[in-house]
Amino acid sequence: MVVKWGVEKIVTLDEGLAMEFAGTKIKEAPKFLGYNIKDGKGYLYMSYIAASLSPRLSGRSLTVSQCFDIVYSLKGIVEALRDTSLPANSRPVGDFRDLSAPLVSPTSEQPVPSFSTESEMITYLNNALLEEFPTDSALLRSTFNSIPTNHRLVFTHGDLPGRNLIVRDRKLVGLVDWGYSGWYPEYFETMQARQ
Repeated sequence: MVVKWGVEKIVTLDEGLAMEFAGTKIKEAPKFLGYNIKDGKGYLYMSYIAASLSPRLSGRSLTVSQCFDIVYSLKGIVEALRDTSLPANSRPVGDFRDLSAPLVSPTSEQPVPSFSTESEMITYLNNALLEEFPTDSALLRSTFNSIPTNHRLVFTHGDLPGRNLIVRDRKLVGLVDWGYSGWYPEYFETMQARQ
């Protein structure tokens, strides 16, 4: 068993629920075992995946071929999650909880709500940026008004840097840190991965 713990607003039950949901679709998600709160800290209990956190994907400890194998495995995981239908009782964008990151401003402590539509999410982001950069309002409005809002909503991990990949025998065997996951427009995983 592994215990992830931290400030209650960051280590949440919703991360466990997202991990549990993902585990019904892919074998690489740790099994969610439980959650509790004590003294303002959240404790998330999950199964242990025998392996190590991924070595640098720079080729120092992996060959180029092995790096490609891991990338293709990750692609398969992302595709399996994307093929998942939105549960009937879900708010389409976000779900599982009021979101902390990835949509929250680093200067804000307020969670971002889940949204009923992609348009609501775009409006929220636009308004948040307008508050931070009021002198750029014309550019921001025209940029956000040009974003199409007809994307599929897909289940998204939301945080796929190498530190969240678990590798054993040079193969991808686990994916951890489901704290940013939820239902987002199909471009969201790629957008988050580029940060």
